[in-house]
Amino acid sequence: LGNVSSVVWATTGPLAAEKEIVHIAGGAVDSLVYPPQPYLYRYLMSSRQSAEGSLQFALDQLGSTEPKISFLRYDSAGTDAYAEALVEALERIDLELAGDQQRFPAAATDLTPAASAIAAQNPNFVLSIMTDAQAPLGVEALRNRGYTGPIVNWVGISEKTLQAVNDPNFYVMRDTVPSELPESAHIKDLATELGKADKINHDFVVNGYLAALATTKALE
Repeated sequence: LGNVSSVVWATTGPLAAEKEIVHIAGGAVDSLVYPPQPYLYRYLMSSRQSAEGSLQFALDQLGSTEPKISFLRYDSAGTDAYAEALVEALERIDLELAGDQQRFPAAATDLTPAASAIAAQNPNFVLSIMTDAQAPLGVEALRNRGYTGPIVNWVGISEKTLQAVNDPNFYVMRDTVPSELPESAHIKDLATELGKADKINHDFVVNGYLAALATTKALE
């Protein structure tokens, strides 16, 4: 069972087949798991699914309004795959981004330059990939520079981060199930039966459980 970031999996993923040791990963790069092949598996949605889902959400929200979409993201192998899929999805419907996508280092804590460039594009929708630490900073920077429209973000984003952002026009596409939400009730019940209720304390508990369950079934 592996770590989550595609930054790591871009380099360690090929070792799965080389060493013939099965891995089940969170953020394995799309090209390593599609089309399906032995040894390396992914239990979160693909970058392509995320890009196409985020774009469809944007188009649904905009309705008849002509889309003018900007894209803000940190650098990683996974976000590269998202960016590629997003551009392809836009091309299929004869659209393009409002301007150049704005990129920043994965460890960045100052998103002001990128947010300023996005606001200058005057979009009516922003797609973003920001971490839990970056989301409050990125949203604040966009708002301070005059962008008032919707933002839909992919990656993780916990309930605590949503509360910290505190913006009704900030949405997230995520494949974690926060323990506070009704969808994780069966995991809570199981944890209580096992005397592990105190372990249900963060957003990746459900995904970790599912990864372990899938591995156990495969071994059986």
